[in-house]
Parts: sequence; C-alpha cells; structure tokens
Amino acid sequence: MRAGIVGTGAVALSFSGRLRGSPCEPSSIFGRSRARAEEIASRTNVPAATSLSALAQIADVIFLCVSDPAIEEVASKLAAEATLEGKFVVHTSGVFDSSILAPCAEKGAICGSFHPMISFPRDVIVDAEAFRGAFAIEAPPRLAAMLRNLVAFFGGEALEIAPEKKILYHLAACMSSGFVVATFAEIARAAKVVFPDEDEIAATGHFIALAMNTLRNIESRGALNSFSGPITRVDSGTIAKHVAAIRRFVPDLEPFYREMSKRMLSHHPPDVRSKVDLDEIFGG
Repeated sequence: MRAGIVGTGAVALSFSGRLRGSPCEPSSIFGRSRARAEEIASRTNVPAATSLSALAQIADVIFLCVSDPAIEEVASKLAAEATLEGKFVVHTSGVFDSSILAPCAEKGAICGSFHPMISFPRDVIVDAEAFRGAFAIEAPPRLAAMLRNLVAFFGGEALEIAPEKKILYHLAACMSSGFVVATFAEIARAAKVVFPDEDEIAATGHFIALAMNTLRNIESRGALNSFSGPITRVDSGTIAKHVAAIRRFVPDLEPFYREMSKRMLSHHPPDVRSKVDLDEIFGG
C-alpha cells in the first residue's frame, strides 16, 4: 500500500522516515513549503509531490500530518483538489476524531484518525524504539485493520479509542509527556545549584536513573503503589528542610514544590494525610 504524507513538520518528517519498508510505503510528501518538502525528501528519499492532487493520485492512504488547527482546512483543500473515492484519509491528531475529515468522506474517502503517542522533537527522525509505543486508532473496520497492521509492523500497541473520549485520552498523553518535562525543568533549577560547574543536561542527568526506576515501578505496581520520599514516610522534618533550602537557593521553585506536595499527599491514605500538615510547614 502506498502512503502519501501531507505536512512538513516534525510528525511528517518522522513518518516519512519510519514508513519506509512498512506495509504503507511512502510514495510522496507535500507541504505548503515546497523547499521544506524537498528538504524532507532529500533526507528520507521520499519524493516531494507538486500538489495535493498529484500526491493523492499515487497514494492508497493519505496521512495528514499537520497541526491541529490546520486539519480542517487541509481536508477541505484535499477534497476539492483530489480524487478520493475509495482512498484512506487519516489524520494524526490526538485531539480530533475522524469527523473533522468530513469533506474527504463526502468525496468517497474512508476516514480515520491515527495518533502516535510519541514525543516528536523538531527536525529529528524519531528512532524505531519510539515507534514501539502506543497508537490511538479511531476508524471504520477496514481502515482500522490496516492501521493495526501498521502498528504491528512498528512493534507498537494499538489502542481503540471511542470518539467522544479522544480528547481525554489526549489530555492523559500530554500529561505523561509534557508534565514530565515540566517537572524536570523544575528539577533543573535545583540541579544547577548543586552542580554549578555542569550544564543543565549534565546536571539534570544525574536524576534520570531515579526517574526511570520510578517509571518501572509504576509500570509494574501502579502509580498509587509507587510513592516514596518524606511524605510517604510522614517525615515532616525533612519536608521543612526542603522548604528552607528552596527559600535559600531557588525561591522560584517553591510554588511548584508546594503544589506537587499537596497533590502527592492527597493520594495517600487518611492516616498519612492527618500526620503531615503542609500548611504549617509552608507557613500558611
């Protein structure tokens, strides 16, 4: 099956690279920026199409790897310019269900959504290991079967998501990636003080092994059984020392530490919650 890729951003770049040799061999890529499309073409050996209609003419499945706000406009342009009868048209957004592709469906396309639960850094072809993650599929049976086959090729996990729950799925996905990055951005504040002669990557890297161990605990035991640290030990003295150190060295860290401590404590049993008075420790 031949795949056309629409878009020239991070997702389109990685799809162009990772679909090579798959059941959906990329046949061409198209984007608003001809120069960017040709740049991706040179990196992935996937030809740049001259138009949406040219891309659709040789593709059996068309992946819309564009930003969420652009999907509706691109779907309308594709429907207006290309012959779509019997073709698969799939967007890669985690936010929208396939109904946003209605203009393509009206032209006879079989439409769905295929969201890779992967972090896509700019200008990087994500490695094969990342593509062994989860993919959310929402599509009619024949298209869903094809997409599951593609996920199996990647060695990933296919998740069937009900359309009305797609946005909640995306929220959880964003938290599991972006919120982790935000937490490490805060960790970096303290790490740079502890290791002043190291850059941020090196200083923060000392804490990666602990984070990875915690993730393995969550994977095997569940989140609520993976807490550790002074709150779990009901060690108010250590929490107070943390707060004092924050106020001395990294005062900007205090709002984050306070709120995360409250959230962490809220997930503990009542006997723990009753013994740790965070308001007293933080001074109100």
